Amino acid sequence: IEYGDNFISKLDLNTRNQGDSISLFVRADDIYAGRIFMPGFSIIGGMRENRINARMRMQDTVQNMSALLGVTATLGRDSVSGIPNATLRFTPSTITGRGKLWNVYTRSIVIDSAKVDVDGFVIHGDGQTLQVYGRASRHRSDTLHMELSNFDMGVLTQLTNRMGYRVEGVTNGHGDLMSALEGGIFHARINFDSVRVNDVKLPDGLFESTWDFQ
Repeated sequence: IEYGDNFISKLDLNTRNQGDSISLFVRADDIYAGRIFMPGFSIIGGMRENRINARMRMQDTVQNMSALLGVTATLGRDSVSGIPNATLRFTPSTITGRGKLWNVYTRSIVIDSAKVDVDGFVIHGDGQTLQVYGRASRHRSDTLHMELSNFDMGVLTQLTNRMGYRVEGVTNGHGDLMSALEGGIFHARINFDSVRVNDVKLPDGLFESTWDFQ
């Protein structure tokens, strides 16, 4: 299956309706979604009584990277506005690569048509942490925050390799995105240490910038 920059090879899709529940199995040898490449991709999941459980697996033997992500989504409505929403929580999830293991977890992510509330989305492992929290909406008063602590840029390999770059290094700092869903403003202050691009060492540096997307 090919559409624009998206491509799926050897897709196997099975669904089954069992009384009040639905089960799903998806497998594909390769998935290209823009600049994201996911080989050895599979999803196993099911839905029952407004609750969706799913586990996604990806195995890249060339880059020696893999991911196992589990998520539970509960469908409901906002207690004040009555707007339909979905509350996401991660079951035990991991990303492995370059001899390292990262754990992925969150207290909750609540999504509706007007906003996304992120309560402590964290990728953590071996003294490294990436944390995202806050609210993404169309209002300048709402901000989505990102904090980096000794975070290895190698986890971005899937994105940078397709652009022809092998990136290594460690990042510390923070970024803030206001009005993330419409005409946002992004401010970042990030330190880069021990950076190599295609095995060429770059000097350590501080990146500080503000972007207005309106």
